Amino acid sequence: MAVPLNVALPRVLILLFAGSLRSASAFAPAAPAALSRMASTAFLSPLRPATRWAAAATVGRKQRDPARTGLEMKGGGLDIASVAAVVVGRTLDTLGDLAMHVGRVSSGQAQDVGSMSVASSNTPWEVVDAESEEEDSDPRPRIVVLGTGWAAHAFVKVVDATRFRVVVVSPRNHFLFTPMLPSAAVGTVEYRSMSEAIRSSNPLLEYVEGEATGVDPTAQTVQVKLQALSRDEKTGAASPGTVSVKYSHLVVACGCRVADGIVPGAREHCLRLKDCDDALAIRERVGQVYEQASRPGTSKAEQERLLTWVIVGGGPTGVEIAGELSDFVRDMGVLFPKLKDVAKILLIHGGDALLP
Repeated sequence: MAVPLNVALPRVLILLFAGSLRSASAFAPAAPAALSRMASTAFLSPLRPATRWAAAATVGRKQRDPARTGLEMKGGGLDIASVAAVVVGRTLDTLGDLAMHVGRVSSGQAQDVGSMSVASSNTPWEVVDAESEEEDSDPRPRIVVLGTGWAAHAFVKVVDATRFRVVVVSPRNHFLFTPMLPSAAVGTVEYRSMSEAIRSSNPLLEYVEGEATGVDPTAQTVQVKLQALSRDEKTGAASPGTVSVKYSHLVVACGCRVADGIVPGAREHCLRLKDCDDALAIRERVGQVYEQASRPGTSKAEQERLLTWVIVGGGPTGVEIAGELSDFVRDMGVLFPKLKDVAKILLIHGGDALLP
């Protein structure tokens, strides 16, 4: 059973009107922030039953026949009503998210005129062992997010920063689309094409560049060791120190570390592929070994040693970097014709199948 057009279409139009109304509030500095929330409550709430109905229709079909995917087959073809229910449900969810983002940005722009100076003076953290603690008058609950990876990036994009004060803590000030790292390691993709500054993900959030070293649940604070900047290292300045960040709610989205402790010696002698710095190190190493192998007087055995890459791990990253290196070696055969048949790529995996 599909959503009737006389029900779905008016709700879509109401949603678009709500988004326009919330966008218009940005051009009226005197309009209160409650206008955006009122539009969300008054106009977007009728959409939720339709979305839930579409989801329930799909779940009901799965429960009646668990072997199916929710798209029933009738007369050898797909059930059009089932497809329509899924499409309408997803469309309403997407448009609802769009309206929320428009309202969030418009409300933030409307408040910028009156509250920016207040926000800049009420820092949500203080230096540890400071003589006096600055009073924070921002009434919004404070959400501290640890990390800038997939989970943190998805969260800060959808959180309502007009209702919550969002503070992101991470030593990396950008989100990285990690599936493109193997391509970046051989120069197929540039780094700026696979990263997004965390401040661009949500212009209303605050960011602290540092590493969380401890959490005090009783005092609701996070101890953050500030990241040493390149200028500090060059001038020999003292360590930037540690700050204590207050929170009302804490989101821990730090991700995971590279499992380089399984194979003895891997951590000390091998390259890894986790972030942009790792991809850059691989790219530089590949170029260096080709130049070294092409030097006059280099023996055949030494060329083979230099141009043999061993990849440990047959997961998605290992298989992808093996494929990218294979394409790269084929291309380098044009620039280094004498080394065309020397390069070798070995993929070592402990399981019985790749991409487990």
